[in-house]
Amino acid sequence: MLAAKVDMKAVQETLGHANITTTSNTYTLVYPDVAAAAADAAAAIVLRAR
Repeated sequence: MLAAKVDMKAVQETLGHANITTTSNTYTLVYPDVAAAAADAAAAIVLRAR
């Protein structure tokens, strides 16, 4: 779901996790492309600020 850009809160609720930290810690490490997308987004923000 995260690879399909489903919101983390929606993933948490769908999977029945008690808190979003469980979802985040478990599944974001599995998807390197999610981490890469986050890094790209952060880089774009930094580059715009210059």
